[in-house]
Amino acid sequence: MYDCTGPGGVCSGTCPTCAELFHPDTGQMQLIDVGMTSMVISESRHLATVAGHVGRDADAATLRSHADALAASLTAYNWDNSSGMFTNRRPSGGTFYRRFSPTSFYALMAKAATDEQAAAMTQQWLLNPKHFAITVKGDHAGNSDANWWD
Repeated sequence: MYDCTGPGGVCSGTCPTCAELFHPDTGQMQLIDVGMTSMVISESRHLATVAGHVGRDADAATLRSHADALAASLTAYNWDNSSGMFTNRRPSGGTFYRRFSPTSFYALMAKAATDEQAAAMTQQWLLNPKHFAITVKGDHAGNSDANWWD
């Protein structure tokens, strides 16, 4: 997903992909990442559940509000209509970084996707033999070994 390869398959840290994705001084990734954002949303939702169970209702409400706001932001900013997928995005310029991986589906786990978005991702990407090549049963039966990942 974030790999870059220089000459001979070894990254020197100075290739165009590294320069684009990682801050030269801090080494921090320069993407608004679907997977990481979705994990924060999911964690907030689960912590809200725990807070509710132990009688910390105000904390639960705050955590749910935080999760809902992040989910709305993820849906608005990281949904890419042209690809039909939640997509990482560059904060400077806001262009999409169109490398897809299973973390693109984490928005489903975070309950950030609309029903229409979930259906598009499932049909166009997850079950598509040219992309992730998963069958409805969750296996690869009947799919060619040559798929999007090759």
